[in-house]
Amino acid sequence: MIAFGCEDRNRTPIPEDRICPQCGRDIEVFLVKGRVIEDTPCACGYVIRAEAPILTAQDIQ
Repeated sequence: MIAFGCEDRNRTPIPEDRICPQCGRDIEVFLVKGRVIEDTPCACGYVIRAEAPILTAQDIQ
């Protein structure tokens, strides 16, 4: 997907590696506006939960 303009840039998921607090492995999560967008399980069974999105005035309309 090719992003055009400022609005698309804020919707494009950004991969980020996080450390599993149980086993210490790297887990790749995807962020939009700095928030995890989907539940991501580690091989050990720990799950990094998706965070609620930030609602803007544009989202409410």
